[in-house]
Amino acid sequence: MNTPQDDLNAKADKYLDFLVDSLVNGKRFSGSYEDIFRQLKENDYMTFTMVSLADALINAPENTAIWRDDFSQSTPFYTSSIKVTGWTDRDARVVVYAHTDHYLSNAENLRDINAKNKHDENNAAYLPHRRFMTLIGMDEAKDELGNRIVWVLDYDNKVKRHKFGSMHVDEAAEHPSIIGTLGGKERAEKYLERYEKHFGSRIIVPEPTSFHHYPIGYFMGVGANGNIMDYLSPINSKLAELIGLNGKSRPNSWEIINLALKTFHDSSNSDSLHDFGKALGLIYRDTAKKGYGEKDTDNPAKPNSHKPTEPNMIFYKEARPSLNQVLSLADQFLFHDRNANNIFKSRLSQLYKPGAE
Repeated sequence: MNTPQDDLNAKADKYLDFLVDSLVNGKRFSGSYEDIFRQLKENDYMTFTMVSLADALINAPENTAIWRDDFSQSTPFYTSSIKVTGWTDRDARVVVYAHTDHYLSNAENLRDINAKNKHDENNAAYLPHRRFMTLIGMDEAKDELGNRIVWVLDYDNKVKRHKFGSMHVDEAAEHPSIIGTLGGKERAEKYLERYEKHFGSRIIVPEPTSFHHYPIGYFMGVGANGNIMDYLSPINSKLAELIGLNGKSRPNSWEIINLALKTFHDSSNSDSLHDFGKALGLIYRDTAKKGYGEKDTDNPAKPNSHKPTEPNMIFYKEARPSLNQVLSLADQFLFHDRNANNIFKSRLSQLYKPGAE
């Protein structure tokens, strides 16, 4: 009889096969980040993060991806992961590596940033402080396979103490920036081991950008030469290319509202939960009208005397909003209990895994 760990390992193996196949044969979306994220949403795709890209590259066959014998045939790989620098509410400088949905993975937000020139002189995009603090609150959040997807690093007391630039791969494997970028020390070691066999013993570790009054963010990727790129501008670039991953493994509305009810079960503010569920229902109805969903009659909303009244709403099986959309609703309607809100966000992130069954 399989143990829960056996089931998790089997799921991870299946997901890894999916990632490697997508890396080599997946559908590619090109253009500006704004255009690409709009296309991904319209086609119900997600894309690689640095965590999933590293896993795929570590296990990709020889003479594919960046491991080609003919270097001229190699191409860089872009992801939706971001590096954000900023100041916390306690005036501490931090660097955040986020491998999940976020403010910049939304086409409408990127359109607003471009239209209103919300960027610094190096074309790093400004993030609203509230959304920056949301990422900080998700520090150490993990997905359903146990991968840590948010890393918040103290710049002055941790990151700054390490050197940057060209260094030996063994030194890079201990570097907090590389560990945060690739989603863990073990993964970093495996990637650098393969990197060394193909590109040599030295790699460049980029230095974090300057700190501004507002949090600023860049996208991240891996260059054709295997080096980490954590400085990809979200602003008006027409050179980005992301690989689409089937996004139908996003949780349905019933799973999300059920998680909210469990997390806020001790809360007396049932009106906020009702409003949250009602707003969530509007998202599902809108996406379903565009052909992305079908009505789910298996999970109707039913009142429960032991929980706040669940909203009267229609649920859909396949119409699935992004994590970014749900986090925005949580900030809007579930802010009355900050501790429970942070727990809800952390648990919510575990429901999202592109390509997982």
